[in-house]
Parts: sequence; structure tokens; C-alpha cells
Amino acid sequence: MNLRLLFPFLLLNVCGFSQPILTFDQIPGVGSSFEYYVQNEGAFPQFIAGPDQVWTFPEIEYDRIEKVEYLSPTEFPQSSEMGNINLVLRTTSLADFIDSSLTFNRLSEEGLYEYGLGFQTQIFAPEIYGQPYKRLNLPLTYEGDFESSTFINNALYYGADGIDSILTISNFTTSSSLDGYGSITIENVPYSVLKNTSIEIRKDSIFYMLEEFPGEFQLQFTNTSIRQKTELISADFGIVVYSVTEEEGDKGQTIYQHRYLRSGNILNNSESAKINELELFPNPANSIVNISVPNLENQILRIVDISGKLVKSINSNNQTAVSIDISDLARGMYFVNVSNREGKNVATKKLIIK
Repeated sequence: MNLRLLFPFLLLNVCGFSQPILTFDQIPGVGSSFEYYVQNEGAFPQFIAGPDQVWTFPEIEYDRIEKVEYLSPTEFPQSSEMGNINLVLRTTSLADFIDSSLTFNRLSEEGLYEYGLGFQTQIFAPEIYGQPYKRLNLPLTYEGDFESSTFINNALYYGADGIDSILTISNFTTSSSLDGYGSITIENVPYSVLKNTSIEIRKDSIFYMLEEFPGEFQLQFTNTSIRQKTELISADFGIVVYSVTEEEGDKGQTIYQHRYLRSGNILNNSESAKINELELFPNPANSIVNISVPNLENQILRIVDISGKLVKSINSNNQTAVSIDISDLARGMYFVNVSNREGKNVATKKLIIK
């Protein structure tokens, strides 16, 4: 799969906002990568639910950067243990490059399912779920049926820090509700987003092996934790552009974590050179904008406004540069999306009309 950047689709036009919809073809594919900026402090902002919202991005000073990569299961032989996996997400902290967390997924037209997780270290032992976890309904809409989505996981694994006499059984239930849509501006980049709210209740039971009966375990203690999360899912790129979680730490303290996309571009490793060659000139423009896309022929060019509304669509007809009349468009910020022959976006850049 190539990178598939989300270009806007319209369902409704209510009070000036176009309601976004997330479909299978709009989820980034193998080869995509982007960076999240993470902060583990700060309050939990309360985003109002409902349609046509304009949310305010909280002031956050990040303390680390995480790189997210969309990888093929063929890079991880352990994927064969989990079933029909076609997408592995690897998240790496750029502060140390020591450990990476992995989630093993199945992306289909019905949804994004998570089958297991693991950590990429010297010793790799994935945790395989008892049943797939449906992370996203597809297509995903504000008026969809994603409410009360419940997942129960029974994960069994031996060992902790090299000690093979411990058994942990984890069981958690997640209820999600897609309860709003609107827009948010993150560091001067506007996004049209869907709001997803979820509550995860996790129960971890710890067992120790009985010395006199090897292979038999006795329950030692059980820990229950609750995590609340709000996610804003971009209608431009098909990913979460901002999320905040609140949960209780192991010492009873409240822990917050903010993650946000700081750049408006997502790169596909195999397409990054082509994306960087996308040029708009003049920019800002007032009557004509020239779009140059070297080495990419038969592309579909789309111009959308900040609410996600499609305002122009042109086929390049084997040309590597085209000129588009924009004199009929109002002043403001727009995005130019370039799609390949399969209809999947490979590049997006910002356009200012003055």
C-alpha cells in the first residue's frame, strides 16, 4: 500500500461546516510516517461535544518526540502468530531510540482492528489478544454507529524483567463514542476533525508460580485502572492529530498525556522525494496558481478549503505542471491535494489566496 492521505468527503453542510467522513481508502498505508509531540503534564481540556464545533488547542510545551511508522508485517515474523495481519504500527521515542512499541493490525473496509502488541527490544515477545480490538469503525462519521464499542482482552504472558515465574492476565473493556465534529488549529495549521471519546477500564491480575508445584500459579493481587481519552481525528490526513489521556498512576497520582501532530505533512518513505517536489507558485496567490509535480503524471489535483470543502478538481492529463484560475475563490487558507492513478493522495501542501 502507498500513502493514502485523506481528502475531504462531504455528508452534510450544517451551519457552515462540512461534516467529514473517514473511509478505508483514506487511512495511511504501509510506508507512511509522521511525528507526534508529547507532553506528560497539563490539565485535561474539556472539548464540547456536538456538531460544528471550533475547538481551541491548549498551550502545550512538549518534552519528547515520537515517530510513528506504518510497516509491513513481513518485517516481523511474529505477525504470523496473530492471524491475518496487514499493517504494523511502530512508535519510537526519538529521545533514546532504544525501545519501540508495536501494534499488529488488520485494516479492512469495515474497520481498523488491533490483534496484539509488543515491544521491539533484544528479546521480542508479542502479547496476542484473545480477540481483535476494533479501534475504528469504517466508514467513520459523527452520525455513525460507533457508540458503545466494547472490547474485552484476555492476554496471558509469562515473565517480567527476565523472571519466568510470573503470569499476568489482563482484561480491559473500552467504550467509545464519536460525539462531535468541527475544526481545530494546531500551531497555525487548521484541521477538520471528528471527536472520539473513550473510557478504558483495565484489570491486571498477577500470579506467581508455586515452587512446590511448577506450572501452577496462585493469585497475588489485582490492579484496576481507568483511562479517559479524547481524540481529534483529522479529516485531511486520516490520523489522530491531537489526543489527551487521563489516568491514575501506580502511586495514586493523576497522569496526563498530550500528543499532537506538529506538521501538516505526512511522509511516505517511498514517495517522500515526490512530495517534496510538489511546488505551488506564486504562494500566496490572487488569480492564478501554478502547480508543479515533477515525475508524477496523470495526477488528480484538488483544492479544498479549511473546512474540508472541495472547491477545485483538475486532471493533470500527463502534464507535470498546470495553471489553475483561483480568481473566483475567497481570500484565505486552502490545501492542494495530489492523488495518484489509484486515487490515493501522495502529497498535500498549503495554499494562501490573498
